[in-house]
Amino acid sequence: MQLKRLSLPALRVELGLHSLCAVTDQNTPKPHSIKYPHWQREFEAALREGDPQTLRQRVDAAEAALFLRSQALVESAEGHAELQAISDAMRALRAIQQEKLGYPDLK
Repeated sequence: MQLKRLSLPALRVELGLHSLCAVTDQNTPKPHSIKYPHWQREFEAALREGDPQTLRQRVDAAEAALFLRSQALVESAEGHAELQAISDAMRALRAIQQEKLGYPDLK
């Protein structure tokens, strides 16, 4: 199976997170719903982080939350949509690691 390689903005749109880029006049994110509370906040914090010093910590926290939730869903028959969202989020974090943190491409 070939994984498609997307830029961060394209991943945001594909994941339905393009609203994260929109800000109000006060430069604060517009409110949006939390569909996956076990990991979405950590993931979105990593997407929004601009400080390179903090970005690695945010990405690590998001990866941990995604891993724990995916382990909890392994035996769940109802978790398919969330597992797909987790897979997409992991791809987005990998893109951040490569584009912003200088991680190597693991092809």
